[in-house]
This record gives sequence, structure tokens and C-alpha cells, in this order.
Amino acid sequence: MRLNTITSVICVFIAVLIAVALWQMSLPEAQRWCLAIGGAIISAVTLIFGIAMHYDNSAISTNVRVLSSLTLFIALAFSVIIGLTGFSVVFYLVVAGLIIAVYMLVLNGLLNIARKNPDI
Repeated sequence: MRLNTITSVICVFIAVLIAVALWQMSLPEAQRWCLAIGGAIISAVTLIFGIAMHYDNSAISTNVRVLSSLTLFIALAFSVIIGLTGFSVVFYLVVAGLIIAVYMLVLNGLLNIARKNPDI
């Protein structure tokens, strides 16, 4: 497992652009900051692990990319829906935290499988 630095910089740039897009929703200031920062963090993490990382095992690589893509789609859909309907900051933090925590848990499981069984 290796990190491609140029691709990771591009992924962070894309995450910042996603944050700017989420910032444009007409919300009160606290909700706007929460939505933009949460969207940037989730986008950056999923994009870096999904696109910028090179995995030695092609099967694990495919699974991680699919998991990252699905998580990114779910998180962005949640952010847009919650931003359009109005929300409590605590509710957003809890649900977004659960999304990223479940993602990291499943990702850790996949990477542990790759370490234990390198010939899958």
C-alpha cells in the first residue's frame, strides 16, 4: 500500500471544491461551516483512500475503490439533502461521524484481510 502524492493533492483539491459547493447552500452560518467542513473531511478521506492509494492486491484494491465510491456518494447525498431541508448541527455531526466511522471500520477490515492473505 503506497500513497501517490500528486494524486492525493488533487484529491484534496477536489474535496475543497466540494466544500465550496456545499458552502453555497443558503443556511445559517454555523450550519454552513459544519456542512462545508464535514463535506471536505469525508470527501478527502474517501477520495484519498479510493483514488490516491495504490494497493498491492488487485482484489482488495477493487473492493476499497467500490467502498470509497459508495461512501462518498452516500455522504454527499446526505449532505445535500440535509442542507436543503435544514438541520441541527448535532444531528449532522452524529450522522456524518457514523458514516465516516463505518467507512473506516470496513476499510480497516479489508486492509487486514489483505495483510493476512496477500495471495487472494
